[in-house]
Amino acid sequence: MDNVVSKDLLETVIAGTPVTPKHKALLAALAPLSGLATVTYATRRDGYYSDDEHSYVVSPAREILGRLKDWLAAELATFNGDVRRLWDHYRHAGYFLAPATMECLYLVARQGTSPEEAIQIKVWLEQPKAQRQLFSADRYCEPPDLEHLMEKAVRDTPTVEPFDVGTPTYRLQALDDLRHYLREEARADAEQKARQGRAVLVIGEGTADETRTPFFEHYPELLKVRPKGLRLFRDWENSSAGRACSFWDHWVLVQVNYYTEAKTGHYYVSLIPGWTTEKKVVEFKYKRDETIYGLWDRLQSFDRKMKCPFAWYFYMLHGNLLQDWVGRRVLQGAEAGHIMMAEHDYQVLKAWSLHKYGF
Repeated sequence: MDNVVSKDLLETVIAGTPVTPKHKALLAALAPLSGLATVTYATRRDGYYSDDEHSYVVSPAREILGRLKDWLAAELATFNGDVRRLWDHYRHAGYFLAPATMECLYLVARQGTSPEEAIQIKVWLEQPKAQRQLFSADRYCEPPDLEHLMEKAVRDTPTVEPFDVGTPTYRLQALDDLRHYLREEARADAEQKARQGRAVLVIGEGTADETRTPFFEHYPELLKVRPKGLRLFRDWENSSAGRACSFWDHWVLVQVNYYTEAKTGHYYVSLIPGWTTEKKVVEFKYKRDETIYGLWDRLQSFDRKMKCPFAWYFYMLHGNLLQDWVGRRVLQGAEAGHIMMAEHDYQVLKAWSLHKYGF
């Protein structure tokens, strides 16, 4: 990766930083690290919970004793691996299970003006919250083995009035170098096109009219289609949005994935963007009797609300709140001379219409 701090060092620094208002201590701790001098807070996503094995065990005195998986391993060693004895010892002892309520914080360090000249750091902000008893005391929950203990005796335990335990902490979730991502995306795209280039389309197989055509002779235009991540970044740069605004002021990458398909060995990468605004983004509904002028006025109002020109186009690429009928209708209106839009925005929209993409 280019000028990127080591992941091990980043994990250590993040885990050792206290949680403070507006995450000022976290940003201050990260700024001296390689490539992170410009790091800023972008946005957050909440509503996450840790799974059972990563939940915390809490004593009757409301002290955290460790994560469930680690605690069970240590206790089983004490009881010589006897799951029933462990369960019987603790089932009336007043211990609790505390999943962590989690927010995902998105931090971005910009290293240039292009969207890919950036490092994104995703950080879990965790607050353990006791929500139920550790084990059920009922005899029918007596576990014959560890798997049963995890699946039945833990998850079916009585709930308690929730209470916070300990203090919130930070934990690194992901480190994304976007230049590295684009290189890997180009590699995956080249491999896919090579596979397609070896493919032959058979029409009318087994008949007198059977034809065999190499894939790209039949679909030559697909050779020119660029992968989605690159298209997203270049559409931003080439449009009014990129000329007026920074990508990372308005968007983060909710997912950045690299994976190899086990059965075929084919390599894939993908990303999913997410907006940074905390304003409610309402669905852009189709109005049967609306003129192109009315639609254009609504889109201009949307851009003003988002404080970025041509913002509507990028929201159209993401999710279903603003669907692609909007792009088709705007393009028709522009080509018919009913609305005036910047030439560079028209070119971005026209290219999208020829080979649509989205997330």
